Amino acid sequence: AHGGPLLARFAPPLIARLPSRVEKLIGRETELEQLATLLRAGRAVTVLGTGGMGKTQCALEGARRAAGEFADGVWFFDLAPCSESDEWVRALGSALALPAAAADVQLRKICDFLHDRQALLVLDNCDRVAPQLGELVVILLRSTASIRVLATSQIPLNFAGEQFMRVPPLALPFRTPSGAVATETVAHSSAVQMLLTR
Repeated sequence: AHGGPLLARFAPPLIARLPSRVEKLIGRETELEQLATLLRAGRAVTVLGTGGMGKTQCALEGARRAAGEFADGVWFFDLAPCSESDEWVRALGSALALPAAAADVQLRKICDFLHDRQALLVLDNCDRVAPQLGELVVILLRSTASIRVLATSQIPLNFAGEQFMRVPPLALPFRTPSGAVATETVAHSSAVQMLLTR
């Protein structure tokens, strides 16, 4: 035995890979640029917005674009089915091929395992477990050197160092000062482009 902790795999297993791009992301270039800046500036970003605003697609595209900056890959976890944050700890431990253990023990093993790794963990649909998940994310960030977290949620995870990016509604067609819609701008508005795509 080499005496040190085993290193995580260099790429996420199938169960923790980013979903493939299904369609082009429309009207979010400004948000994607902001997201890239936030990911470089800090270690944790939560993409906030109401349901149906496109938080997930924006986060996924941002993660795809940033993937080259993470030697150990981008790991994706959909937390929508989770009713407690410990379920994510078990899923992460399983993705790292760690033996099952109590959540606190498992989290310590995960932190040791990822200590020197450079990976982006994408946590999608965090709404139901946001406050408890925030506590776990803090432990993970404090215990590792280069792990970054990108979350999507309708509410903040509420931990020190959490940066936010709000996803606004897509742009509507331009209106003139009188309130009329400028016909030539209709097709160029991202909201109309999305409508036509769908």
